[in-house]
Amino acid sequence: MYAYSGRDGAELYSVTTSIFESSFGHHVSGTGDVNGDGVGDFVAGAPVGATDPPPLGTAFVYSGFDGTLLFSAQGTSEGARFGSGVGGAGDVNGDGFADVVIGSNGDGTNGPAAGAVYVLSGTNGTTLYAFFGDASGDFLGTSVDGAGDVNADGVDDVIAGATGTNGRGSARVYSGLDGSVLYTFHGDTSGETFGSAVSAAEDIDADGFADVIVGARLDNDSGMYAGSARVFSGFDGSALYTFYGDAHDVLGSAVADAGDIDGDGRGDLIVGAPGGNVLPGYARVFSGRDGSELVTYYGEFAGDDFGASVVGAGDVTMDGRSNVLVGAPSADGTFLRSGLAYLFGCSAVGTIYCSPALPNSTAFAASIRACGSERVAADDLLLAAEGVPPGEFGYFLASRMQGFVNPPGSAGILCLMGNIGRYNQLRNLIQGPEGSIRLQLASIPVNPPSMVIVGDTWNFQCWFRDGATSNFTDAVSVLFR
Repeated sequence: MYAYSGRDGAELYSVTTSIFESSFGHHVSGTGDVNGDGVGDFVAGAPVGATDPPPLGTAFVYSGFDGTLLFSAQGTSEGARFGSGVGGAGDVNGDGFADVVIGSNGDGTNGPAAGAVYVLSGTNGTTLYAFFGDASGDFLGTSVDGAGDVNADGVDDVIAGATGTNGRGSARVYSGLDGSVLYTFHGDTSGETFGSAVSAAEDIDADGFADVIVGARLDNDSGMYAGSARVFSGFDGSALYTFYGDAHDVLGSAVADAGDIDGDGRGDLIVGAPGGNVLPGYARVFSGRDGSELVTYYGEFAGDDFGASVVGAGDVTMDGRSNVLVGAPSADGTFLRSGLAYLFGCSAVGTIYCSPALPNSTAFAASIRACGSERVAADDLLLAAEGVPPGEFGYFLASRMQGFVNPPGSAGILCLMGNIGRYNQLRNLIQGPEGSIRLQLASIPVNPPSMVIVGDTWNFQCWFRDGATSNFTDAVSVLFR
């Protein structure tokens, strides 16, 4: 496992284990400050290995300061898969140190694979609470996370998924104060694996109670293996939002609190849809304020599993908005299918021109941003459009030349001219009110396709449908170096 700097992406350190074929690092989570040194720490699961057979599973808690091992804990029975889920639990016991929550979805205490969840003290790793699945095949602990203060009693609570409950799956919220069950949420249909992912959702409805989000990656309600994710109120357990994928998206494979992406003062949510080896996969950010889609990040190739893991990364780029991290464990990185992780945000680059654009049917102007790096060697540039009328679609455009013309049939201004290229792949399609694409600098889609080289200036804009007419964002010019 590797820790990277949020400032410049440099590797800070790596940690390894000697446990053979342990799936070490398959589940990783920040924990908060476990050892009280002022630096956030992290936990990693190794669910299918142990220092000696049989495979009990192990969870490791590491210092965020330098990667040293603070403590580890191990499963108690053969096939327990301790570490099948890991998360930060908040300060459950009120001692000033962050605690951790560990899933053990193969635990057999209440029957084969009934599963279990353990809340461990951050001070010394001792067990504060142990929760067990109700029946064989529940797989409680497949996913776990701190839930925030769901019942507003001043103590952090925890949530765990049990994908096999009654053949449908469930998610259970436990009180951090006394370990009692606060809520149990159930899947709707057989085989949907409700509880495949769980996360805190902040207090998105601003009622003073922390909310939660639960994924059901095999939900068929909107198509075969389309998947879904549902947000529940901490106040009364009611469903606040339900998000659905399309066929084979397996949306809900990963869910997380994204932080405040759109700068409206409310936390937002990110949901992964890795595509099940059929599609490239995507990760979609939804507004915590109204449940609308804010932005979708797309993978490059089918089978990459882009969106298999998602997490809010805090404000890495220091632009006042939260960033998100998306994993693609089967993508071709340094080696074949060695995996990649993508950090998304908008550390602005380039110069905006033709601004503001002409207002569209929302009565406001849409805008474009270029984010990432203007260095050609980094090959890391994202275009993002905001303010597109909801439900409309559009395309990003590119040209070496700037212009200023009102095309026939459009209500906006085209700020490019000459050889204009259009990003027209389906995965680059914008679906209002916001969309984004990550550019491939080796092939800008002009005619013929052109590779960006050091010293080039390229200009970008977004065209979008707007009812019976069309419109444009403003434009951005990027000098590559």
